[in-house]
Amino acid sequence: MELQREVDRIWKKVLVLNAVHESGRRRLTMREDSKVFYLTMREDCYRYLADIKTGSERIEAAENTLSAYKMTQTRGF
Repeated sequence: MELQREVDRIWKKVLVLNAVHESGRRRLTMREDSKVFYLTMREDCYRYLADIKTGSERIEAAENTLSAYKMTQTRGF
């Protein structure tokens, strides 16, 4: 259980860093392969959280996963 909490904490930090990266100036200068990497990483984070959460947290994570997949698709990746 302790390991799960630690992994959960790390994934949440990754999502925060990804959000900062998405909103910043670096987004404009990213290479295509970097964009794909960050978008895929965000999808994986939300999917992981949806797998381990329960109740309303699980529903929220699943909705975030779907939103992340749609964003990747609309960007043509």
